[in-house]
Amino acid sequence: MHAPARKPNRHATTTRLIGVDEVGRGALAGPVVVAAVMLPAFREEERTNTPEDTNNEHNENQRENHNEVATNRLIGIPTLLRDSKQLTARQRTTMAQWILANGHASIAMRSADAIDQINIRMATLAAMAEAVNALLPRCHHDTVQSVSVCADGRDAIDPLLLNTPGGVALTSTAVIKGDQTIREIAAASIVAKVFRDRLMHALHARWEAYGWDRNVGYGTKHHRTAIERHGPTPVHRKSFDPLRSMMQAQTQAQ
Repeated sequence: MHAPARKPNRHATTTRLIGVDEVGRGALAGPVVVAAVMLPAFREEERTNTPEDTNNEHNENQRENHNEVATNRLIGIPTLLRDSKQLTARQRTTMAQWILANGHASIAMRSADAIDQINIRMATLAAMAEAVNALLPRCHHDTVQSVSVCADGRDAIDPLLLNTPGGVALTSTAVIKGDQTIREIAAASIVAKVFRDRLMHALHARWEAYGWDRNVGYGTKHHRTAIERHGPTPVHRKSFDPLRSMMQAQTQAQ
């Protein structure tokens, strides 16, 4: 006997959007970190500030941005909800707190070892799928009819890797420069950046010579010089140059 067809819930939200972004893809050390974020369903009706905006209300750029930000009746969309690369560290922290208080976020990461084993692209996509799967249980068919997963960049997440709730339609797309056009992706970029920066600062306390409190694992001149002097740590990516070339040269010399 077939189960009776479920009647569509007229009160269900038509679509929920999950934004996904990564941080640390090009770093020489540390994990690649992915965040997935789902924000409230905003209605374009009102305007508001966050405390950070108020502190900068005399800044001309902040005033210009403020005029472009719409909010809903209950929860304001801050003017600082944009690509994390456009924010200061303090602004990112402020916005990460706002995102976690008003939306839902999940984080996944893949270690340097995992990156070396399966390559950075596959490691990033695996972390993206994991982060999205952590949010999908919130998209129950009683309240959500469809989910749109939007990942920043050129690679969409394979829907077969996503645990889509029964009765919910799911689409997965990639959006080039999505962190500049989709607020959920911008929010994901902020959450991932704040999390990874804090992690790299903690790792710096163990391996101070590499300057991760400043370069957070990226290949600055100071970082590359430290690798040449001290060699790699367990959290360096051996498949990335200059580490790969350095290790190949050592192998050939033996």
